[in-house]
Amino acid sequence: MANFHNVATQHYLESSRQFHNSLVKSPALFLGSYDDSIGCIKNIQRVIEKWESRGGEVKSVFHKLFMCVLLYFYFVTSCIDLFH
Repeated sequence: MANFHNVATQHYLESSRQFHNSLVKSPALFLGSYDDSIGCIKNIQRVIEKWESRGGEVKSVFHKLFMCVLLYFYFVTSCIDLFH
């Protein structure tokens, strides 16, 4: 694993940079949970602010007790309504 650490890290950093600085202007929906230990709300908010500052339409739904994957299935209809 140590042999691939630098290569993997370089790919991760580049993909993260491209995600944060996306040129895509289509509407985006971020689902998040305050209990999620991986998808930190502060980092998600930073991406949202960057995308909005570039004129992107961004909606977000954050809940306290649900993990991200469950959010999609539980709130799918209300999330779709955000863009109408």
